Amino acid sequence: MKILLSTLNSKYSHTSPALRYLQSNLKTDGEVAVREYTINDDLDHVLMRLYEQKADVYAFSTYIWNGEETVRLVRNLKKIRPDVRIVLGGPEASNRIAEFLEESKADYIIRGEGEVAFQKLITAFEKGSGVETVPGLSHIKDGRICNNPLEEPIDLDKLPFLYEDAFLSDNKEKIIYYESSRGCPYRCAYCMSATDRKVRNRSVEKVKEDLKRFIDSGVRQVKFVDRTFNLDRERTLEILQFILDYNKGTNFHFEIAADLLEEEAVDVLNRMPKGFVQLEVGVQTTNQQVLQTINRASDLSKIREKVKKVKEGANVHLHLDLIAGLPGEDFSSFETSFNQVLDLNPDKMQLGFLKVLPGSPMTGLVKDFGIVFRKEAPYEVLQTRDLSFDEMMVLKRVEHMVEKYYDSGSYENTIRLIRESLEITWFEFFRQLAGYYEKEGYFERKTSKDEHYRILKDCFIESFKGNPLYASTLKIDYLQSNPWPVPAYLSPKNPRKEIVFEMLKSADFIERLLPDFKGKSAKEIYKNVHFEIFDSLRGDPLVGLFRRKADPFRKKKNEMIPLDAPDALILREKLDTI
Repeated sequence: MKILLSTLNSKYSHTSPALRYLQSNLKTDGEVAVREYTINDDLDHVLMRLYEQKADVYAFSTYIWNGEETVRLVRNLKKIRPDVRIVLGGPEASNRIAEFLEESKADYIIRGEGEVAFQKLITAFEKGSGVETVPGLSHIKDGRICNNPLEEPIDLDKLPFLYEDAFLSDNKEKIIYYESSRGCPYRCAYCMSATDRKVRNRSVEKVKEDLKRFIDSGVRQVKFVDRTFNLDRERTLEILQFILDYNKGTNFHFEIAADLLEEEAVDVLNRMPKGFVQLEVGVQTTNQQVLQTINRASDLSKIREKVKKVKEGANVHLHLDLIAGLPGEDFSSFETSFNQVLDLNPDKMQLGFLKVLPGSPMTGLVKDFGIVFRKEAPYEVLQTRDLSFDEMMVLKRVEHMVEKYYDSGSYENTIRLIRESLEITWFEFFRQLAGYYEKEGYFERKTSKDEHYRILKDCFIESFKGNPLYASTLKIDYLQSNPWPVPAYLSPKNPRKEIVFEMLKSADFIERLLPDFKGKSAKEIYKNVHFEIFDSLRGDPLVGLFRRKADPFRKKKNEMIPLDAPDALILREKLDTI
């Protein structure tokens, strides 16, 4: 018997832990294969590849991002291979049992945890026995849906490490997902985890063994999918300390409750080398009444306090999340939440929109709060009693601006300068920028990153007129995040090549400004540095020295030698003579 495990990931850079859990836990004399695709792949191409596998059992993992595509794929696979058994699992199929069985023509759905249930189902197939005792199994029999009782929650320590060394070696640059706990004690209305409140942890020793394998394999990023990583103080400290002591460069991403973060954990985080840890904090809203409505227990003052302390360490990449369209939150309240979150200066702000997931407690609030949402996945809110569709459109456009201009990290100096000089809030800045995009028709077509700098300049052109500080700051932002030279609309000004080479031949100059290039030829150094002349408020030209030195933590490609450093002043004096 050949068994094929498959799914449609949301991005090529993602991997599916669900398939690996099934594979690593499956004991069978048959062949087990894993095939991952993405929702961007042509479904006809995926169908052909699945057909060519000639499997006897096909199993698919379904989620909010791939449910509809999986249904179409499975329906067509069943048409051309009516003899095969098809099994669906995952939250999307588990919460839409009748619809998925009828529309996809799949034979079975496994609800809840699948490791034990899938093993028992495969054993039943191999022995030719019935499936009545397979836990969590749903199927159609005699025209009606039969739902077997759910499997008892599994002891996570009994699950083997889910990734083979060969897989980790071949997928170092992808995001590797990892689960050290299941369940969540909270009852947030928008989340499916509200229905599974018992928390189970994999033992710390097992977790450390797993993390060691990730680190030794050299994978780029491991993303913990634990609902709240730092629920257990001692456990959190021990895992973070292990990463501090043993890590060699792998980035670990955790979703945490910042208000539960203990001082000892903050201290360990602040001693981490830059890039070892990435934290995601779900603020969602700063409106206390809305938080109560959605059953979210958060201490906002503690969140602010702990976020600021983590930021002081300047080495942990910090994501803060907001949700638009929550019940009871109007436009003004959301604007306040938006400004208060960005005032904490996260490295990234993820602005999402409420999704009314089937089976979540949020479905019980729909009527009272006038929530109108899409019937199809991802079930996103269209409008509410407190937030009109017109206002939702404004927030959608603002979200695009945040993603392009804030989260990219490529415009931070210019945005700060414009906001401070115009004395406008974060929300007003992005709303003005979104309005300019709408007015000029930029939302109707794709725009390049080079264009984004020009559009930013054009939107706030009155500030740029007659003030070289704005143009120079935008030029600095460009040079830190992009290949040089700067485009024509940023007025590039470069010293003559022969003077640059004369300076790069100076051992003293290299020793003071570019010590990493000591012993290199001027020609070799020239390929990795760039000099740019900036206009100053006094009228005297200033010179910036840039070198190729990627900083993934700050999303920068180039490093700038500070203009106010003594060495940079010497550099300016030499170049001012041209």
